[in-house]
Amino acid sequence: MPEALVFRQSMSIGLRWFVAGAGLFCFFPTYDLLIRPGVPVLVLGMVPMWLIALGVGAFGLALLAAAILGPKRTVIIDPAARELRDLGAADFGLRWSRRYPFRDLGAPMVMRVHETDGPDTWRVAIPCAGREQPLGIESYQEEAAAHEAANRIAAVIALA
Repeated sequence: MPEALVFRQSMSIGLRWFVAGAGLFCFFPTYDLLIRPGVPVLVLGMVPMWLIALGVGAFGLALLAAAILGPKRTVIIDPAARELRDLGAADFGLRWSRRYPFRDLGAPMVMRVHETDGPDTWRVAIPCAGREQPLGIESYQEEAAAHEAANRIAAVIALA
């Protein structure tokens, strides 16, 4: 029986910066509605503004926490259990787990991802029953590496 294949991914630096920027942008309404000079904050009509500003501020804090403690994803292709496990966890308590039996998986494929701001990348994906989009496994800078990974995955699934 072949060994399990494990693919690990973490949030990219660019995505971290984008999420952090969105989190910081969420603090603008808080400033604009409550902190800006000249705003009468202690009147009854400002209660909805307090609720909006506190809600947006909390969302901004959650986005900043996600950017700093970004989620990690692990895909395990286990021939002993005859399943693919998609596990995710973030340091701030968010966790998820999905299992796909081999009988629900299609053949691994390599897809070209056209990048607008850099070289194209190659993504290994597996079609799954019950999903509209194929399950992305890993991304590679070179096509040969992506095809090698897809062939290893196909071999493990076929031998199980």
